[in-house]
Amino acid sequence: QNNLARQVAGFHQFNQDPEVNVIILAALETTGWEEALKEAQATGKVVVLEDRRIDAPEDLYATYIGSDFAEEGRNGAIEMCKLLEGMESKNVWELVGNVGSSAAKDRGKGFSERMGDCGITITKSQTANWSITEAKEVTEAWLKETHDVQGIFAQNDEMGLGAIEALKEAGLKPGEDVKILTFDATAGAFKAMLAGELNVTVECNPLLAPQVYEAALKALNGESLPKWVPSQEGIFRATDPNLQEIADGRKY
Repeated sequence: QNNLARQVAGFHQFNQDPEVNVIILAALETTGWEEALKEAQATGKVVVLEDRRIDAPEDLYATYIGSDFAEEGRNGAIEMCKLLEGMESKNVWELVGNVGSSAAKDRGKGFSERMGDCGITITKSQTANWSITEAKEVTEAWLKETHDVQGIFAQNDEMGLGAIEALKEAGLKPGEDVKILTFDATAGAFKAMLAGELNVTVECNPLLAPQVYEAALKALNGESLPKWVPSQEGIFRATDPNLQEIADGRKY
């Protein structure tokens, strides 16, 4: 239920269950895990981090399997620079995910590192908690204040889709009047790109289960693992000639 306290409580419950050998953690937030991880170590559980990094000593978990969110953010800024090339103003609005999550923190940090390469300015930034509905509401409020925006940097596809709806209702053409960049590369993003309403999506591959299973098995068998196993990811643009083909084969 997107509730950190509930997630931590569930972790503690697994720690006390003698039938549990492995705990897979996709953490809602980066902090607050050290006590639970020490407890897991004391009770002999193997912990594998999936999709989200945490702020905890590396010796408390077996490995992290997932994305380099900061690199995703840097790639996003590079793509936004391309989309805004030649424009006199490069005002960008940022829709932030869960502010405590590693994905939100690192995507924002990575984007900021590279946005100065072409003079992008983030003029508005607010969390919309990964939600279509909240992103639409936030964007609607901003649009009541000004239409001086050339790009929207949404930290996931859903928030980008919410912004698209708000722009259309305000009489603007998303993808043309305002360039849209999102993250995840889900089927919904491909549908929006094919409709010409979304320009670029940076992939965050969620199909991690085979890698997680393999890592857990190796850890249980006493094998040493690298502390980070990166997932395979790409960047997709509305201008890609084989976009329909990629969209048809999308599994998420």
